[in-house]
Formats: sequence, C-alpha cells, structure tokens
Amino acid sequence: MNSEIIETQNKKTKRGKRKQQESPEPPEKPTSRKKKVKAADNTDEEEEKPSKQVTAYIHVSAPAALPSTNVRGRRTAPKPTAAAVKGPFFFQTTDSFASFKRTVATALPCKVKLLPIDKMQWAYEKPKNATRKPISTEDGFKAMVLSLEERKKDLVVVLSMPPPKADDVVRFLDEQIMIYSCTYNRCGMMD
Repeated sequence: MNSEIIETQNKKTKRGKRKQQESPEPPEKPTSRKKKVKAADNTDEEEEKPSKQVTAYIHVSAPAALPSTNVRGRRTAPKPTAAAVKGPFFFQTTDSFASFKRTVATALPCKVKLLPIDKMQWAYEKPKNATRKPISTEDGFKAMVLSLEERKKDLVVVLSMPPPKADDVVRFLDEQIMIYSCTYNRCGMMD
C-alpha cells in the first residue's frame, strides 16, 4: 500500500510540474517601475474627483397657523398651510459651502446673511419619508456631498427651512411706502 501512495503522489507532482512547464510565463518587467506608476495613479484619483451636478428644491415652511377659534360655539380647526417650493437650482459636488449658500440665496431670492442656515435641513427626494439631516455647518455640507458622491443616480435633494429673516432696509422701505400711500390716500388723490 505504501508504494501505491508514493506512486500517486509522484504522479501528482509530475503532472503539476508538467502543467507548470507547459504554461508559458510572461516576460518579467521591472517591478519597481510598476509600483511607481500605481502610486502616481492613486494620487491622481484622490485629487481629481469627478464633479456631479445635483438638482435641489427648496421647501420654505409657512409660518405657524393661528390657533383654533370659536365661532358660534363651534371650534374651527386651523387651515393647514402648504410650504412654498422654490427651484429647481443646480450645484456641483465640488462647490464650497460658501458657494452653496450663495446659490441657495439666489434661488430664494434673498441675501446670504438672511438665510436661516442654523435651521436648514436636507433629504433625498426619493423616498419621500427620508430622514432630514442638518446642513447648518461646513461639516453637514461635507456629509451631504460625500453621500451624493456615493450615489449613482437620483441626485435630487430637497432643502427644508423656515422663511428667511426680513431685511431691515426692506422693512424700512415698506413702512415708508405705506406711510406715503396712506398720506396720499387721505388727500383724496387716490381711490
């Protein structure tokens, strides 16, 4: 029995050697050059990420509804107010946070300093019940961009925020116009 086992082992090694001898080996290339080329390719990939265009919509929540009132002994429920939808607008995944804020302000339209950045949130358009994530800081923006870069399709996000703050200059001008129009009305010049 031992001789049979030895013979089968010899046959296996001979076959293995034959297969190795029969298969042609590729010509050797300098290994140091391959490593240098691969290292150079990896740094290029990390530095130059392809920019993706993202579509964004802004949902500006309406002010809180007035509390229910009593009318002739009946309680009336407040009417639900729909959010105003602005957009679409487009931005690139390579944009900075400051550039993104300017783009949002242009889409609303308002000034960048009046944006409620601390209350701004984002979510993907699909699914509708996606959790909203904060985008109030540079880190929140980076998290959104990283998530968008990993995604291959449906690069559509929805930004949710309360209405922008009123500008003092606009408020002043509105008051002046109202004063002027009231004065003009009292004189009987206007119907």
